[in-house]
Amino acid sequence: MNWSRLASAVVGLLISASCALGQASLTDMASRIDLSDADRAEITKQVDRYTAMIATGTPANVRDGREALTKPFEADKVTVPFRVEAGRQLVEALKPLTTSSNELVAVNTLRIAGEVATTNSMALLIDGLKDPRPPVRMGAAYALTRLFAQARRSAPAISAGDTASALKALETFISAERDARLIDTAISAMVLATKAPGGTAAPDRMARAIVEKARGKGAEADTLTITSRAVREMRDVLIGSDGKAPPGTARAAAEVAGQLIVAIKAQLTTADKEALITAAGSAETTLTIASTTLAGPDIAAMKLALADKVRAADQDGLSKQAERVLAVLKSEPFNIK
Repeated sequence: MNWSRLASAVVGLLISASCALGQASLTDMASRIDLSDADRAEITKQVDRYTAMIATGTPANVRDGREALTKPFEADKVTVPFRVEAGRQLVEALKPLTTSSNELVAVNTLRIAGEVATTNSMALLIDGLKDPRPPVRMGAAYALTRLFAQARRSAPAISAGDTASALKALETFISAERDARLIDTAISAMVLATKAPGGTAAPDRMARAIVEKARGKGAEADTLTITSRAVREMRDVLIGSDGKAPPGTARAAAEVAGQLIVAIKAQLTTADKEALITAAGSAETTLTIASTTLAGPDIAAMKLALADKVRAADQDGLSKQAERVLAVLKSEPFNIK
């Protein structure tokens, strides 16, 4: 007899039976401002039920348990009282599962913590960024993107201090991480943090973290890929601000664009040419907008034509233009060292 399948079937029957008895689902309670003692007791029952399913480690149970626990937070109007109470109970139940030897369990548990989006659930994700297993670190970084997405779409249950802690953890993560895919996910999380409490400077911190990564000794990650992504994000931030980006944001955008030009020059003969051409265009556009925002030099008048230099594989021409750009960035209004 397959005991795993039998256990799964029994759990399914219990869930169906409880629904038939008319007990409120977590989704039903998600929009309630006032939670009764009966509501809290029902949250406990359902949290225990679904975390037990996840703990079995079987793919179907993990999937079903995760979906049951994340669905309430997908509702249009999740109240802070529900998020805090359900989050308190969930974090207590999920914490031991985030370090499970079963990566499937750990990753899906972190995903739930991201949807909860509270101070305590964020702490689980920050710890997850330090896990020695790449899939679990990826799960933690992705869950932070979900946490900040939740903070943008409903009443946030995190503070400016929480956002600051997460951004610091992501900066540390980027500094130590070798896998460009994981760093790319961390970039996504930091960009999404912009709309979270205290997250206004998140793009600036992301850009500078990538610059430090690219400049670091033995930057094992794919510098061109991660710097290109950072530049695109900063370009979009500048465009979205309609010329009113804070000076610090414009300087950070210019700095990471300059770093991308350095990476392009270093990889002109080894990297994919189309990727380099695209990156060169993004870098020049970002520099132009940043300088305009700061009332700096007319970058367009410099006629850098970086993409053309890359297309022609003109190493000398690209090097000369790079030197011109770096000289501009060291002067007013950028003053980048």
